[in-house]
Amino acid sequence: MATIAKSMAARMGDSNPTSAQYVLTTRQAAESLVAGDHVHTNPEVYLVVLHGHFSDPGARVPPGAPIPTGTQINFTIDPVTQQILDFGISNQSLSDLPTLGQVQSLTLP
Repeated sequence: MATIAKSMAARMGDSNPTSAQYVLTTRQAAESLVAGDHVHTNPEVYLVVLHGHFSDPGARVPPGAPIPTGTQINFTIDPVTQQILDFGISNQSLSDLPTLGQVQSLTLP
């Protein structure tokens, strides 16, 4: 998981995030908290939250629109396949993260 998080941070422009945390939860609970979304599958996932200075150059935006930027990225990882299922970038802090379960610090390589 740490390698995936480090790679994602670098892809989003900050190879040395200021903090990294994760929590084991369900996909629906994670997406409800971070985006208010409903998902059609609800497996256990790791919700990873990184703080730093990020930009998403691969985002699909209308011509002339700025690319998304933020001080936080979050993404869910399937613990079995290690695939990233969901991704978000924002300037909001997830102060409610502990409501999903025991939050752990993640040391990046």
